[in-house]
Amino acid sequence: MSPRAARFSSVLAAGALLTSIASTAHAAQPARARAAGSFTYTIGVSLPYNQLAELSNGIRDSVQVAIAQANAKKLIPGVTLQINSIDDTVNGKNDGAKDAQNARQFIADNRVIGEVGPLNSGAAKVSEPVYNRAGLVQISPSNTNPDLTSRAKRALYEPASATSGAPITYFRTCTTDIVQGKSDALYAKKAGFKNIFVTDNQDTYGIGLANYFAQEAKAIGLNVLGQSELDANNIPSSAQSLATTIASKKPDLVFFGGEYGPKGGAEILADDLRKAGLKNVVFMGGDGIYATDFIRLVAE
Repeated sequence: MSPRAARFSSVLAAGALLTSIASTAHAAQPARARAAGSFTYTIGVSLPYNQLAELSNGIRDSVQVAIAQANAKKLIPGVTLQINSIDDTVNGKNDGAKDAQNARQFIADNRVIGEVGPLNSGAAKVSEPVYNRAGLVQISPSNTNPDLTSRAKRALYEPASATSGAPITYFRTCTTDIVQGKSDALYAKKAGFKNIFVTDNQDTYGIGLANYFAQEAKAIGLNVLGQSELDANNIPSSAQSLATTIASKKPDLVFFGGEYGPKGGAEILADDLRKAGLKNVVFMGGDGIYATDFIRLVAE
C-alpha cells in the first residue's frame, strides 16, 4: 500500500474530510517532524466554473467555510488547511480529460490530502481511476451516476482497489440517478401528472436520470408519450425542433435530464416549449437544474 493510500484508508465519508483525512495526514508524519510545529495541507477542488457557475461556486464556498471554521477552532492541532480550486471545463463544458489533468496536478502536490469534486459524473468517470491508482481520496457532493460506486464496475473506475485490495478512494454524499429518477417519477404521479414526455441533453448525467425516470414512470402507470434528446452539438436548433415534436404530443409534464446553461440546454428547451404553444406545461428536472440561475434564465 502506498504511503498516500495508507494516509487516507480511514476516510469513510465526506463529512470526515476536514477531520479524518487531515488528522490521518498529520499522524502519518514522522514524530520529529510533528514536534517541529505546524503543517499546511491542501484540499483540491475541481469544478466547472465556466459552465455551471452557481453550482460550482456553492461547492467551493462550502469547502472554504468548512476550512475557515476548522482553522479558527484549531480543529486539528498543528494543522492549517487551505484550498486549491481549479476549473475543469473546455470550451465552456465540463471535460473528463481536463478533470483528470487537474487530478494529476493535485496528486503531484504532496500537500494535497484529498479532492472535493468533480460536479459532473462524466468528469468523474475519467478522473476517478487516476485518483484511485494514486491512492488519493476523492469526494463528490454531486455525482449521481450509479456506475461510479458499482462493485461490478470497480475494476474500471477503481482499478487499484479491484486488483490489489488498495483502499477505496471515491466517495459521494448524494444519492444516485436510480434513486433520484424513481423518486422524481413517484413525485410526478403524486402531483397528478399523467401524460409525460422525457428528454435529456446527451450527457452522462442527463441520459441516466432520464432513463431511470422513464422506466419508473412506465412501471407505475404513467403515460410516457415519447423520449428524445437534444443534440449536444447544436442545442438551440435541436431544442426548437424537439419542442415542436413535444407540443404535438400535448403532455402535461416534460421531464428533462441535464443541466441549464448554453451547454446544458434546460432553459433553452423550456423557452422553446412556450413558443411552441405549451405555455402551461410543467417542466421538471433533477438536481442539475436546481439553481436560481436556471429560474432566472427561464424567466428572461
